[in-house]
Amino acid sequence: MAEESKPDISSTEDAEQSVQCLHQVEFYFADSNLPYDRFMWELHTKEGADHWIPIATIADFKRMRGYRDKHGLPWVVEVLRKSPTLLEVDEKGENVRRKTEVKEPKDQWDR
Repeated sequence: MAEESKPDISSTEDAEQSVQCLHQVEFYFADSNLPYDRFMWELHTKEGADHWIPIATIADFKRMRGYRDKHGLPWVVEVLRKSPTLLEVDEKGENVRRKTEVKEPKDQWDR
């Protein structure tokens, strides 16, 4: 069986874009955003999902479409796998979640 090739993120421009892409997704999952973003919060707390959110859904966000359209979804998956502390990607590369629990603020919807 042929081994699946990984996207190349070694060029300088791609390296810069990979950092920007990772920072954007880490922002989506940050304590300062996730509890206040109703759509992301509903995905995060969806029953039976164990906090996994489809990467394809995140790649469809307005600020992520440019990365997906230019490099493809496999590139986005490889970028997210490089998150040092905040994010983890499932084995199939289809979903992403936080490695740590969210610090839920009180009265998050009253903001």
